[in-house]
Amino acid sequence: MQNNFTESMNILNTIETSTLTETQLRTYNELYTYNLNHSLKLKESKEFLVRNLLAAKKDTTGITDFYHKISSSKHYDLKKASRRSRLFPGLGLFYVNEPNKAGTSILLNGIFAGYTAYSIYTKYYFTAVLTGMAQFMRFYNGGRKAALNFASKKNTRTSLNNLILIDEYCRKKYLDN
Repeated sequence: MQNNFTESMNILNTIETSTLTETQLRTYNELYTYNLNHSLKLKESKEFLVRNLLAAKKDTTGITDFYHKISSSKHYDLKKASRRSRLFPGLGLFYVNEPNKAGTSILLNGIFAGYTAYSIYTKYYFTAVLTGMAQFMRFYNGGRKAALNFASKKNTRTSLNNLILIDEYCRKKYLDN
């Protein structure tokens, strides 16, 4: 998908803008801004939008605040989620704001760790290794993977929502006046 926007940018860069009519130039500017946004070049997009609006003598107030708000939206660090889950089962899920799943992870890991410890205490070593440790490791690793999956999905959702907001904002700015 990213390749499509790069190819589109290459094609747009070959167009001689001085030969375009006013309507064609506005469409060109909207497309160029759209491609910059979707290529996640938000700084360049903001600068391009401001430059074109100033050239068209249109209002540029609030653009910096809007782009700052979008760029500072909540994204989860995948490495941090994984590290926290590795440190203590369920912490990564708490980090990505999934408290119910984190509580379940802590409970299940605690049960299997306790079962393993009890099996070792009662000298059922084979049972401890086969059932207790195996299940503990399964839920321990599953919790880490779940934290990464939730963080990734939430980051994607936030990015897509931001792109929609940016596209609507840019379109409105270009169409104003």
